[in-house]
Amino acid sequence: MLFRSFANPSATSRRALALIFGGLTAFILATATASPVAATPNKPTPAPLHIVCDRLIDDFRTEKPGQLPRSWDARSSSDQDRIRKRPHFRVRRNRQAHVLHARFQDQTVTIGRQVKAWSLNEYPILQWKWRAIQLPAHAKETDSSRNDTAAAVYAVWEIGLPFKVRSIKYTWSSTLPTGTRYEKGFGHFQLLVKESGKIHLGKWRTERVNIRDHYARFFDRRDNQSPSGIAIMTDADSTDGRAEAEFTDFRLCRLIPVAVKVAR
Repeated sequence: MLFRSFANPSATSRRALALIFGGLTAFILATATASPVAATPNKPTPAPLHIVCDRLIDDFRTEKPGQLPRSWDARSSSDQDRIRKRPHFRVRRNRQAHVLHARFQDQTVTIGRQVKAWSLNEYPILQWKWRAIQLPAHAKETDSSRNDTAAAVYAVWEIGLPFKVRSIKYTWSSTLPTGTRYEKGFGHFQLLVKESGKIHLGKWRTERVNIRDHYARFFDRRDNQSPSGIAIMTDADSTDGRAEAEFTDFRLCRLIPVAVKVAR
């Protein structure tokens, strides 16, 4: 009926149409000449931040070359005995620096150290230097049959049973692209590839990771729980290959506005 009345309008219909279109024309003219709605004020641009890495965790300078670093321990007493007998991890002098040399020796061993009073609100960033010397051939951390890596650095949180720990593992992968992320253990164990392949093989690389951001994003948590410590590993047991790397200069970093002067 509506479309039929528009096609053959009566006098009443013509008056109704005139009112409708007249009102529509008035609305269009009014909106065309109306003052624009005031734009929402832009939020102030955050002040640029400067990264200051002024809390040293370990650079191995106080350690004797050829020895295990005193503040680092294996996860179990059997692993601790194993690394004492075989040179899985040893301090070396490299030019002007001391480094922790890691080489896979038949069985994977992870060593770690406690980092006391690590507040993610104050020190959200972890920095370290590393270099991969030998990559386990064809290793791929997302494949359980090839789950090896030349170098790995962990941030670790103690959370109690059943998983005991929550961790983020940063790796130098043989094959996975930089930026690859993987999880297992119902999300309690996260992996992120920081370096990949042979492009920088044998070269020292400095890494910075925002642990606070990764903790919130990877575990979907906002409590900024303090990490218990850090750990390192090199392994090649799944591929039955070889893996070798070096680490040094582990530091915590804070973010401060650029205008703030930092005491030296």
